[in-house]
Amino acid sequence: MIFGIGTDLIEVERVADKMEKKHGFKELVFSAGEIIYCEARTYKYEHYAARFAAKEAF
Repeated sequence: MIFGIGTDLIEVERVADKMEKKHGFKELVFSAGEIIYCEARTYKYEHYAARFAAKEAF
């Protein structure tokens, strides 16, 4: 198996829709620390999308 780091892009609206429609998605994908950090930001969905893309790229 090959492990590596890549680049992944994701639409912010896609993450926002998932989080608003699917109960528990946020808690399943993100740690408590990540949720606290993102919720404190003005553009929280952009921060969630960035973390989601980084996790998928890894």
